[in-house]
Order: sequence, then C-alpha cells, then structure tokens
Amino acid sequence: MNEILTPERKAFRESIKGMNRIGYSGPITKEVIEDFIAAAPGVQLLTVDVIDDTVFDLRMLTPLKELLTLTINEGAELKEILLDGIQECEVLMGFEINVNPEETIEEIDLTPLKNHPELGVVTIACPVKNIKGLDVLGTIPNLHSIGFYSLDIPEFDLSALSSCTKLDSIFLGDIGPESPTKPYRITLPKNAHIKLFEASECYSEDLEIEIDFSFLEGIESMDSLGLVNCNLTSFDLSVLSTLKRLGKLDLSNNKITHLDVTPILEMPMFTEKALGEPPFLVDEDVVIQIAKRREQNVVEIIGIPDKVIDDHDGHFAIEYEFGHKWLKNLIDTNRVEWI
Repeated sequence: MNEILTPERKAFRESIKGMNRIGYSGPITKEVIEDFIAAAPGVQLLTVDVIDDTVFDLRMLTPLKELLTLTINEGAELKEILLDGIQECEVLMGFEINVNPEETIEEIDLTPLKNHPELGVVTIACPVKNIKGLDVLGTIPNLHSIGFYSLDIPEFDLSALSSCTKLDSIFLGDIGPESPTKPYRITLPKNAHIKLFEASECYSEDLEIEIDFSFLEGIESMDSLGLVNCNLTSFDLSVLSTLKRLGKLDLSNNKITHLDVTPILEMPMFTEKALGEPPFLVDEDVVIQIAKRREQNVVEIIGIPDKVIDDHDGHFAIEYEFGHKWLKNLIDTNRVEWI
C-alpha cells in the first residue's frame, strides 16, 4: 500500500534526498523521523533547531543508525532533555546540546552516555541547575573533548574523569550561578594529560573563581591555557612553573592590575609564526612585574633562538615552533616594574 504524504512532506523528503549532512528546524515528530529514514537513511551530520517542543527525547532519533555528529540548537520551549537511547547511536562521535530555553532546566542526566564506544566530543551549553552522572564521562573510552556552558551550578568538579586517558581539551563558559554566595571552585582531572583548558565569561561580575591547578602534576606541556573575563584580580604564575612549555596563555579581560611573570621567564611559548597571533595575551594596562635580580637575564632569554620541538605532543595542527619573543612583546606593550 502506497504511503499517502502531504505536499509539505513530499517537498521535505525531496529537499533532503540522499543527503548525509542535514540541518532541520522544527519539532521532532514521528513523521519527521520517518521522512529522514525514507529520504536520507545515511545521514551522518544532523543539526536540529528545536522549535515548539517542550521535551527533547533522543530516543526519537535512534533509527538514524549512521549518525556521526548530532547538534541540538534553539529550544526556547524546552523543559526537559532526555538522553536515553544514545547507546543505540553506536557510531556517534560528537554530541552537542546548545539550547537556550526560556526557563532554566532542572536537570540533565548524562548516565545514558556510560561506556559509549565512539563518543569523542561532548558539549552541553544550556542553563541547567544540575548535571547528573557527570562521572560517567570517565567511562567513555574515546572521549577527548568536553565543553560546558551556562550551567547554573555552585561548583564544577571533574576529578572523576582522571581515568579518561584520551581527554585533552576542556572548555567552560558562562561560568557560575547568577547569584553566587561563595567562590566557584573548578577541579580538573589529574592524570588526564590536559593540553587545552579554556574558561571564559563569568555569569556574574561578583563571582570569584578558584581553580585547583594540581591537575598539572606530571604534565610536561600544554598547548593553551585561557582564563578570559573570569573576574581575576591576580594570577600566580608559579602554578605553571612545572611545565616545560606552554603554547599560549590568555589572561585578557580580567581585573588584574599587576602580574609577576618571574616564575615563567624562561618558559618557551609558541612563536607568532607558528600560532598566527601573540601567544601571551593580557590587557595592556596590566603592569608586568619581574624580579630585579633577573634583569640581566631578560636580554639573554629573549635572544634564545626559536626552536621546533618535533616530539611535542600537541593539540594544534601547526609546526610546533617555540621561543621567547613573547617576553619581548610583553615588555614592549606593557609597563614593566622591577621588583
């Protein structure tokens, strides 16, 4: 028996026929999934702008067996996000929730992600009061990048992810609750060999961030450390002194007035040639402090030739050239105080 379709569904099927990359805007209904299966059963990259739905239920999408990446956007009416069924998306490698509901969602349960065989990237950008099962991310064998944004939670503890041997990138944004009552503590996983950590934008100007830098123990180098617009009034660079190399350091748009760079004077960073931009970013009105006893060493350090580190275990797809010109640039652009 031939299936009777409305003209709109016929047109939709024709518009996505045979496609492996689809962007869809609207509610996720049984009919929409039927149309996907009929016209584009091999879709691999799916972006959905959720319109009108109050519940996102991932089980609706499990018939799409070839999905490699799934991105959920919009969602003004969303009140609930359900991830049950994600195990049936066996080849899914990237999963992103990037929604902006009118009301904060009470909870997102990550427990269904446990032991997923292929997931490598998980991003949650959503105002939510509680993330349940955060520790199950530590059971995902291929997880290498996580991002969390707009979480309305009192602290962020990722220590349970120390078993993630491939985890190398962590991104946090729109950090902290709207009305903080205590410092916002960020605990990162040890033994995970983090190469890139970037935190940006405190949700409240009153939020004070505390980061446990003990995750750096045993790490030889990082490609990027960014703490941008995080309400920092100071930063002790001695927490980075155990690193042999640091590709990029971004402390811009904070409330720092003085910054003592003595602890990292001899640390090589990416050259501008390699990175395409200055590797050390700090506001130009910040006074750079250097120990007076090191004044004679500064010229020598700046004069050290740039060097490509062939065995650098990096995250960026660049030539890993390191040098010390970052120090000259810093001295040229900021006022220096010898202490």
